[in-house]
Amino acid sequence: MKTVVDIAKSNFSNVVINDKFLSFSKDVNFIVRTCRAFRPETKGKIEIVAKIMNRLKVYNNEFSSPFELIKIVNKMNIYLNDEVVQGIGKTPNQRYIKEQSTLLPVNVDILKKYFIKQKEYKVSNESMITYKGKKYSVPTIYVNVIEGDYHIYIYYTTNLIVSYNITLDYFLNYKKSHYKDILSKSAYKDKTSKQIDEIVKQNLEKIDNILIDGD
Repeated sequence: MKTVVDIAKSNFSNVVINDKFLSFSKDVNFIVRTCRAFRPETKGKIEIVAKIMNRLKVYNNEFSSPFELIKIVNKMNIYLNDEVVQGIGKTPNQRYIKEQSTLLPVNVDILKKYFIKQKEYKVSNESMITYKGKKYSVPTIYVNVIEGDYHIYIYYTTNLIVSYNITLDYFLNYKKSHYKDILSKSAYKDKTSKQIDEIVKQNLEKIDNILIDGD
């Protein structure tokens, strides 16, 4: 597909795969193998889908609801999976039994970055990001945020850094370790760890509408 290939294979150049799709293939653990456009003999698995769609056309106007269409498709699946494939001389069901032991499980957590919208945030000098009118402490780096039902998950590249419960109505949301880290790298870098702990405690207790998570 043009969406995954930056440069198509030709007599003068080798194929160049899109960086994002190449990264996806490594996360899912498969090897990208390309073929020439408009050559069905080299991509039977793709062309078979077109054949299935052609078979469905004969059912035009023979169903009146999505449920009836689903029944038609299910019946066709049963038939097609028991039909001998010309290229391999076996049915899909027979092939599945042979290949079942080599199939790999999919790590959905790794793939979330591909189908869950992320937004990049720049961390402020106070070691915080602003998200929907509230502030959350993070290490001093660029981050991406993913929102769930009850939490936001903050990532640096693909690594989860920290999560916060967004149902708690606090304007400022601090992890003590983040606040301590920024103080130790700025005005209080000459202080001991124990002294900084006391300064963190005193400073944060003076702030209104703040959640302090003592990780």
